[in-house]
Amino acid sequence: MTLEAKLKEIQDRLAPEHFPSEAAVSQGIVLPILRELNWDTDNPMVVRPEYTAGRGRVDFALCEGSGSPKVFIEVKGLGGETEDAVEQVMQYAFRAGVRIVVLTDGGTWSVYLPAEEGSYEERRVFKLDLSEHSPQESSKFLQRYLEESRVVSGEALKSALRDLGDRKRLEKARRAVPSAWRDIFEASEPDESLNLLVDVLADRVESKVGVRPDDNDVVNFLHSLQRQEGQVLAPPLSGVSERKQFVPHRAKQVSAPPPSGTSERKQPVPRRVRQVSTPPSLGTNGGGRSGELVILGKSFPCKNPTDAMVIVFKELERRERGFWQRFYTDRRNHGRTRRIIAQGAMRLYDSDNPRYAKAYKQLGGGWVIATYNNKKTIEKNIRIAAEVARLRFGKDIIVNFADSLQSQEEQGSPLPLSGASKRKQPVQRRVRRVSAPGPARVKVVIDGKPSSWQNQSDAMATVFKELQKRDQNFYQRFYEQPRNHGKTRRIIAQDARGLYDRDNPRYEKAIRPLSGGWFISTNYGWEVAGSKSSKKEIIQLAADVAGLKFKENISGKDIIVNLDDD
Repeated sequence: MTLEAKLKEIQDRLAPEHFPSEAAVSQGIVLPILRELNWDTDNPMVVRPEYTAGRGRVDFALCEGSGSPKVFIEVKGLGGETEDAVEQVMQYAFRAGVRIVVLTDGGTWSVYLPAEEGSYEERRVFKLDLSEHSPQESSKFLQRYLEESRVVSGEALKSALRDLGDRKRLEKARRAVPSAWRDIFEASEPDESLNLLVDVLADRVESKVGVRPDDNDVVNFLHSLQRQEGQVLAPPLSGVSERKQFVPHRAKQVSAPPPSGTSERKQPVPRRVRQVSTPPSLGTNGGGRSGELVILGKSFPCKNPTDAMVIVFKELERRERGFWQRFYTDRRNHGRTRRIIAQGAMRLYDSDNPRYAKAYKQLGGGWVIATYNNKKTIEKNIRIAAEVARLRFGKDIIVNFADSLQSQEEQGSPLPLSGASKRKQPVQRRVRRVSAPGPARVKVVIDGKPSSWQNQSDAMATVFKELQKRDQNFYQRFYEQPRNHGKTRRIIAQDARGLYDRDNPRYEKAIRPLSGGWFISTNYGWEVAGSKSSKKEIIQLAADVAGLKFKENISGKDIIVNLDDD
């Protein structure tokens, strides 16, 4: 009989009349389950009943071949109070050096790690209720922590430690949610978090009613959720008493309508909204981001190169536990006077130079990363991280920044090509010559709505995003166009790796994320004589697919791209 079948049989008979005592639970539930977990229950030196631990006894001790106990199991009657027995068996296990403790009444199974820190509840890895989980789910849980080969090899303990650590980190994150929310609204200037919050809510409204709300309305709504000083966001989460301390200071300046006599609210709402909704000078996609980061097809907002580097390292550790340790042992992590990452800020730099005092950021779990780097060094660090994670930089991990993109545009190529003199087309020089001073280089007007962008690549991506907002099937319809598919590349695809058929390194930064998992290739000039593969021709094709009219620098059309910025 398999473990799942045995659990199904037990589940069907799980009632006090079938298991009236602790002995019945041990005989009819615990021992049969242990047998299915490959424990030799007939060998009292392996599954030892009434094991003496100090001055007390434990119902069962699961031992390896040498007779050394690896797991203590304490059994109570079905429906009995197992919690009352926690303290005693945990003390027994701690003194005996046993790392895993199981408490069960036959119906519920709790796994504890007695040597860890915290209260008994904080040392509980998981609690399984056979009546609430399917036999398949229960089987996976019991095998993970109690299967004989995993216990003897130490894999069960490793899994329990990892799972407990994950649970503690999640709990820590849960407690930090109120303060993080407060930080968003108390910032002296609007940051990316508020921009993203506005975008998410606006996108959800658009998906429900087909019309995107004005950013002003979204911001006012978010602030209207905040009650009077000393209260929480409404509606409050039940049982989360920490949120009663949330007093958003920033909200007092912008919430409408302001109560009479509140002098702090003299700042008008439009000023705040204008800061949120207007694309910043270094934005690449209108979301307030000054950079683009894509990891395995998923886009992440990043404010600067250092921010991108930190996100990459955190995501790679989340994807593979132990990545930081593997990276640390890589010889490229250790420079002459410093390391890229280390377990503790004091181990990053060998010098006491005061400029290093705060030149690091926390990754988590005690790990930190050095931030005293220029952009070139940061890109090198990300490349090394990709190699250690067995990923491809430029394909699986894509990093773009507005200022570097601007520089590439002004040099006549959207790609970081060495010796790329053949790409210095006159049209690219025209963009450099006639652009007016200031942060905006390109203006795009779609259906009368203007926006400013750093370069032509961002302008092209903006056109596609706006057309998708007008028609939710636009990306798919454009993708099906024959002209979307070139010999070695596509204009847009629903996977960054699907844009190019080869791994030429010059394509690494010639990619922009759109939305919904779609990406667009930007390895084109603005206008190339006789060519249909240029940004201008691609926008023309997009307008045709959308049933609109496009013209460069001429008003009276549906889509206008003004390179002169006048």
